Amino acid sequence: MKKYLAFIMLIPIAFVSCGKASIQISKEPDWNALKMSILRASVINQSNLGQFGEYVSDTRLTSSDLEKYLDFSGSLKPNSPENLIKAWQGLDQNRDTIIKIAKDSITFANNLNGRAEEIAIFAKTTLLFENITVQADPSLGPGLTRASIAGKTAVLFVPPMAGQESFDSAFLNAILQNAVLGKKYDMESIDKVCQNYDASLSPREQVFADLAFSLSTWIDNPDMPTDLRAYTLKSSLKYGHIFSPQLGYGDMSVMKNTRLEEIVDRAFEDCSNPKYSILIDSLLNPGRLGVKIKEISGGLEIDELSLSGPSEQAGLLPGDIIVEMDTNKITKVWELENLLYDKAANQYVIVKVSRDKTLGKEKATTFEDDPSNSSRLYLFYQVLVAPRKSLPNGVY
Repeated sequence: MKKYLAFIMLIPIAFVSCGKASIQISKEPDWNALKMSILRASVINQSNLGQFGEYVSDTRLTSSDLEKYLDFSGSLKPNSPENLIKAWQGLDQNRDTIIKIAKDSITFANNLNGRAEEIAIFAKTTLLFENITVQADPSLGPGLTRASIAGKTAVLFVPPMAGQESFDSAFLNAILQNAVLGKKYDMESIDKVCQNYDASLSPREQVFADLAFSLSTWIDNPDMPTDLRAYTLKSSLKYGHIFSPQLGYGDMSVMKNTRLEEIVDRAFEDCSNPKYSILIDSLLNPGRLGVKIKEISGGLEIDELSLSGPSEQAGLLPGDIIVEMDTNKITKVWELENLLYDKAANQYVIVKVSRDKTLGKEKATTFEDDPSNSSRLYLFYQVLVAPRKSLPNGVY
């Protein structure tokens, strides 16, 4: 199994010239589809609902309620429970307001100009879509997208309050789907992963969404450091990108002679790898030091230590400045989190901190003078990493 983005594969793809496309915000979102997405979001990711939340607060709905009582057309089935009927009717009563929220939340699409053409050039493919409509879908988490294509028309579904990045991902989603239109894949293993990790999209939609998101990180950032790109994909798992950490394939702008279809084929093959669940489990429960931190000049200052947590037991103190872990220099929070993604629970790490000399050096395995500040010492501590789930939220 390929591991994260450490092995960025450059898959060549043939160049074809692009056409032009008209991009618009959906003038009238499909009302039943919008209602269903709001209800799905109330079950799956309530915290991301924003202004939609007040219309479905305290519904106490479950995923099984929606599956059992909502039909494919977006209508309520007979004998629906009272809380679902009440939520459904409440949305109908506020139809105009909700549609306005949906449209206002994606006004960025009015300013995209030739962005679709830029993305098609990036993907080295022909722009087959002449009409592109952008529509808000409250059931989508940050960066997740859906796309529906019919002939030369593409409807792109993005999260409310989305920006250009979501358009990029959604449009790549449409391009990728079009490349394998009508093609079927073995979904059994992918379906199991989606069920195990509560995917908010269908298995096929999830693969396209995560592949598109992964590739979209290259569009305007070809020179992004490898470790930052790896962190971007690994941390995206928090937001429902179940397969993105597995799909860091490389910069499409330098690819030659490989078809989009081959990229999609490889993605479905990789997502079917039964060993991938091991990686997901490790990323969802990464190692932690038991510290609350803030970025300052020169490192990460410890604001607070978890009571009886790994760092407190090792001897670290509030006010210590973390400058290295296992000889890796650290100046940003994401750098520490990225390193901890690869540390299993009950694994020792060496943390180097800068500390005022007056605070002592109890439990430090070794120490040295800080050549840049005569009043401080560098101290080295052996810290036994703890699993994230054993510590409070917001702790690293």
